[in-house]
Amino acid sequence: MRLVEAYALQAGVKIGPMLLQQSFIPLGVEGPYIVMISGTGAPNKSYSHYGIVAEMLRKHAGLPLVQVGMKDEKRIGADKDFCGKTTIPQYNWIIANAALVICGDTSALHIAGHYNVPVVSLFAISDPRVSGSYFGDETKKRYLVPPDYKPTYTLAGGPESIDKIKPEAVAAAALELLGKPKTKLSVTKHIGSNVYSRQIELVPNCVVAANFLADHSLVIRFDLAEPDKDQFVYEQIKRRPCEIVTDKPLNLEILGALRQNIRGLFYIVDKHGPEFSNQLTRKAFPHTLLTRKQGEEFDAIKLDYIDCPFLKQIKTETVVLDVSDRFMTSKKVVADGKMFLSLAHWKSGQPAEGPLTNVGNVIDSPEFFENLSHYYIYGE
Repeated sequence: MRLVEAYALQAGVKIGPMLLQQSFIPLGVEGPYIVMISGTGAPNKSYSHYGIVAEMLRKHAGLPLVQVGMKDEKRIGADKDFCGKTTIPQYNWIIANAALVICGDTSALHIAGHYNVPVVSLFAISDPRVSGSYFGDETKKRYLVPPDYKPTYTLAGGPESIDKIKPEAVAAAALELLGKPKTKLSVTKHIGSNVYSRQIELVPNCVVAANFLADHSLVIRFDLAEPDKDQFVYEQIKRRPCEIVTDKPLNLEILGALRQNIRGLFYIVDKHGPEFSNQLTRKAFPHTLLTRKQGEEFDAIKLDYIDCPFLKQIKTETVVLDVSDRFMTSKKVVADGKMFLSLAHWKSGQPAEGPLTNVGNVIDSPEFFENLSHYYIYGE
């Protein structure tokens, strides 16, 4: 029994049609379109991987993607972004005229049902048999739940459960409703926790302009710098706020002068020991200590840093790869005045096709696996 049916039964009233108003809004797209809504008002109801679903649909559905919702919704890379730009009647009009709606357990599901628009809806904490859309043709609805689905009906927690729904499952349900049920989709092998984090890693043998990919955070990899390249580091810090990763001491006087542009300092201690950390501490300069040492090697150095900030291990995950696997990332590497999709691509001399390129071939190397948290890896 739907929740609305239980309420009606208890109140002794009939369920009538929803009273919704519509107002036209120009979308700037021609023909049918897909509406995607990423927010639900609760983190544990909000799916993190709509961006990957959007890429799949862009490739296979052949329809423009329109995102609607609140102004602070997580953006998914839609063709048209109307988040925070519509009235409620305009929001209703966009849904009513869509070829398909993809959303979570939120109002868009019920609005789509009212207008009998095909809908794919993702659930994690509630039961679609109870909270699903009452209105509309049931054959036009697809409800998806995680593999370990257990409704909790609580808003506490994050998206860990709902994110277990594979992006290809969402795309497959959408394509089925669009009349393309046998489309061959990519198979997810790994989704990193930082796959949507927009970041530039700069190898300091060049500098980037202050407005270059301004929506990306900047990390200067001084640990990868050639000898006598300090001037590139300091010049870059002047131009734009950044974080610094280094495995060697830096000039404290210059760091102090540029401090307002340094968002974080990460010191890999393996080559030079704790002295630089002690100097930073005396200057009250916040920093994080890192080490690649593991096991007994790590145990052997822990006492050397007992008076220093917490020493964090750099741990590398692994994924079983096929040579044909591909990956998507929001992270870019800039070196030698060129852009690369990863440090592994830089070291193997494979620059990206352009600044907007975010998909490439995997490389089976330690440098590639070190940044696994930034990758979505899939097989064709």
